[in-house]
Amino acid sequence: MGAIVTDKVDRRIGLGRSLLLGVLLTGGSDLFFPSAGRIHTQWLVIGLLIIAQLFFGIGLTMFQIKQVSLRQSLTPNQLQGRMNATLSMLSWGIAPLGALLGGMLGLVIGLSPTLFVAALGEMAAGLLLVFSPLGIVPHKGAT
Repeated sequence: MGAIVTDKVDRRIGLGRSLLLGVLLTGGSDLFFPSAGRIHTQWLVIGLLIIAQLFFGIGLTMFQIKQVSLRQSLTPNQLQGRMNATLSMLSWGIAPLGALLGGMLGLVIGLSPTLFVAALGEMAAGLLLVFSPLGIVPHKGAT
């Protein structure tokens, strides 16, 4: 679904806003998971989790397609390998630290609050996009 709608969304609202929408859909759908523990009807929980996964997949796919395309268009050909290797090392290298932090936070505040904090953290990453030169918010002097 995300791959099907990405270009249409990008043409309609622009690259920066479609990247932000992808981040917000991904993080926003993760807000459904801590809520599922409060529902006592099994079928409602299953439906909620299916919807959450659908929007997570759409949002993450939209973001990934556009951010990879943007990085590749901005990086000279001779630096593509280094850029991808560096980003992979940073992305995958930090994951164990995030898992450790999430586990410790889960012990201190509990599973549902930790999932809530994690989802908010995902959505907060969109602030980097908001204040970037991608045209999400017009900057002073921009036409």
